[in-house]
Amino acid sequence: MTISFAYNVSSTELAASGGPAQQVPAIQQSAADIHHLLMRYGFKEDTQLVAVLARTPGHEILDTLLKGLYFEMAEQFGGRPCYQRVRLSQDEQGKHALVCSPLYIFWSQSHGRWKVGELDDSRVGIAFCAQDIPTPADVEGPWVVYEVNDTRTPKKARTKEDTLGECSRSPSRNRSCSQSEEEQDWGIM
Repeated sequence: MTISFAYNVSSTELAASGGPAQQVPAIQQSAADIHHLLMRYGFKEDTQLVAVLARTPGHEILDTLLKGLYFEMAEQFGGRPCYQRVRLSQDEQGKHALVCSPLYIFWSQSHGRWKVGELDDSRVGIAFCAQDIPTPADVEGPWVVYEVNDTRTPKKARTKEDTLGECSRSPSRNRSCSQSEEEQDWGIM
């Protein structure tokens, strides 16, 4: 797993982060579209976007849950940048909208590692990397990705570096997507 900046970076830089070269144009277009919508919602222009990319296909957790774009939240967590997963959707009239997942990339101060999972440092993350570095996009060490059972609790950790992609950043500071109690899995902006 690697994390790389996604917005305002060259195709070469994004591909070098470990992402599949054929997916780079689509990632860049999605990052630009998401950044544009974040600006319309009042986010700051320097809000960063990062992309989680799978180095190799076929890892269920990475392919279905973790891969995608994450935006930098306005508030830090654990004294470092925090990112929330976001994707594009369309409303009934065909207009683009942002959908935010309750999945975050954040620094765990108590455990001294970057984590991907719920924004709750008392809970086990879905993935982690113990490299102490200012942003997840700068991480070079391996990420451990947990296998997850039906109750969404970790079964076992993979010991080899796996397919979580690097987070790609895109300039824009923001506020987080809001999520009501009715929106258990997704917050829609």
